[in-house]
Amino acid sequence: MNSDNIETALNKPKELLAELQRLLEAQVTLARQGKIDDVETLSTRIKGLVGQMSQRRIFELDEFKEHRGELAKLYKQLILTFAAQKDNISRQLQRVGAGKKMLGAYRANV
Repeated sequence: MNSDNIETALNKPKELLAELQRLLEAQVTLARQGKIDDVETLSTRIKGLVGQMSQRRIFELDEFKEHRGELAKLYKQLILTFAAQKDNISRQLQRVGAGKKMLGAYRANV
């Protein structure tokens, strides 16, 4: 489905909200898999969708209020996934730094 078909298919607020939720779920899945480039690609699509929804004032509708909790939950999952990855990378960098120091000590004594 190309972008013109997606825009045509997403004319109703419920459809736009469902698409936003689908994209956020995909983003969480990709983030857990460490596919950050794909997460960024989806971010661009989400930004465009949110802009369109904002222009149409969908976030002010009662329908949005029903979905707000689920969307907030997905957003929190995404943030927690990134925080966990950041922590993991930080620990790996510390190990690399310790390894470099150890190699430096070996080099100095050899």
